Amino acid sequence: MRLAWVPVAALALQVALWRPMTQTLSYGSIIPPLLTCIVSLFFGIVGATLLAAGPTATRRPQLLGSTMLASVPGALLVAYIIVSFVRFVVTS
Repeated sequence: MRLAWVPVAALALQVALWRPMTQTLSYGSIIPPLLTCIVSLFFGIVGATLLAAGPTATRRPQLLGSTMLASVPGALLVAYIIVSFVRFVVTS
């Protein structure tokens, strides 16, 4: 459960330090949140694989919650991509 908080905490820290990060990195300031979201997607895939591969008798009850928590930034990235695509299609 402790590792599941890493992507969420990293994204929260990046949001809190957005202005200094933007001033320092300029247009490159999108790279750290993007990498955080990609790693979060990876954590979600690994967690879903562990959930699907393990038998139900030995499944740890915290695994589903940890997987969902770790994949929150990745879900935000996917939602942003979908909204951007729909906006582009609607306004074109």
